[in-house]
Amino acid sequence: MIAYGEFGKIIGRINKMMKFELQPEPEYFDEKVRKKGNEWLNKNPDVTDTNKYPDHWKFCKEDLAKEFNYLCAYSIIRIRSVDIDTVDHYLSKDNYREQTYEWRNYRYANPKINSRKRKHDNKILDPFEVEDDWFEIQLPDCQLIWTDNLPEDKKEKAELTIKKLKLNNAPDFLNYRQELYYEYIDGDISLNKLKREAPLIARAIIKEIYFKGLNFLQNRDYQKAIDQFTETIELDQEYIDAYFQRAICYYYLGEYNQAIEDYTKVIENQNNNITTYNNRGVCYFYNNQEQEAIKDFQTTIKFKQNNYLFYANLSICLEKMGYIKQAILNLKQAINLAQKNNKLDECNYFYDKIKKLEKL
Repeated sequence: MIAYGEFGKIIGRINKMMKFELQPEPEYFDEKVRKKGNEWLNKNPDVTDTNKYPDHWKFCKEDLAKEFNYLCAYSIIRIRSVDIDTVDHYLSKDNYREQTYEWRNYRYANPKINSRKRKHDNKILDPFEVEDDWFEIQLPDCQLIWTDNLPEDKKEKAELTIKKLKLNNAPDFLNYRQELYYEYIDGDISLNKLKREAPLIARAIIKEIYFKGLNFLQNRDYQKAIDQFTETIELDQEYIDAYFQRAICYYYLGEYNQAIEDYTKVIENQNNNITTYNNRGVCYFYNNQEQEAIKDFQTTIKFKQNNYLFYANLSICLEKMGYIKQAILNLKQAINLAQKNNKLDECNYFYDKIKKLEKL
């Protein structure tokens, strides 16, 4: 039986902690903001000083704040009561006059961010286009960095965003991130509060715990790895990677019921992950739940028909249940696929296995 994912394979997080989604405009918006604003613009076509534009957008500022969970859309830090929150026009009033009173053009922003952004418009990353896994906080210096998941064609814009908005070298952001981080380390604030104030820092702390678990797993210290993955899950119940890695540890410790439970959690969130189906099938097999194991191995083959190991696993399970002909057929299929991959040792093993089964 072959299980996959050992030694810290990361299968990809599910939850969207920091993905902002454009929400429908409030019911009152058209009357109180758009119509009033556009009416003024139509009456004053020659006014170029945007400071003279009536700030009808103030009527929707509270709804905008809720849309962004009171987080600055660019720094991902909660706008504190000591700050003045602002409605940022992603496309500036100067360059895009017609977008001045449009809900889809508004972003909730710290005033310092807003003033630095000025007329850079779409040269700056739009918070609505940023995916959940493009950026992270580097500990312990609390620098904002992009991850390998940032598309290549977005890197120039990402660099300009960090530079122009001074997200890493402005004392008001970098120092505040560090202050929050060390307050958590010193026990002065809880992780739940940190999630509200600066969720990217909270995520980085959880990730740090998770990677401690990976190190224990790679060193085959499975119980300590389980402790770290369990702590990760307690802090973030949707940290799917932690369930996957903890299941691997349970498998090596022979605690198949717990492994099955964790793999099932992963499948509930990623129902097309063949590695998880295969590994759960292996656990079902060793847990004497052959029918369930067969279903999982058949699912892996459905998703990926050219992997000889999946057929081999299914064959072993069928043999245990006494379905010798079906076991031989699956071994023959495994041989065909193994030959295409030049797996000669595996082919010889499968041939010997077929000879033994044919004598039964």
